[in-house]
Amino acid sequence: MTLNLREAVNIWAWSDDGQIALPRVAIEAVAPDWSTFNVFHNMTFPDGRVLRYSADDKSLPTIGPKGMPTIPGRRAT
Repeated sequence: MTLNLREAVNIWAWSDDGQIALPRVAIEAVAPDWSTFNVFHNMTFPDGRVLRYSADDKSLPTIGPKGMPTIPGRRAT
C-alpha cells in the first residue's frame, strides 16, 4: 500500500495598500518520490491581472559532502 503523503511549505503575503498579493507560494514534495519537488507561485494585482508559475525540480541532496545529513539548501555547521 502506497500512502499519498505530502510535505509542504506555504506562504500567503500581501501589501497593506492592496497593490500586490501573493495568495500562494508553495514548495511541495509528494510521496513516494521525495527526490523531486513542486513549486507553485501565484501573484495578483489590483487591476485583475494574475501571474501563475509552477515547475517540478530535483531536490537537493540530504547527505552533504562530509557524509552527514544536512537541511537542503543550507550548509552543515
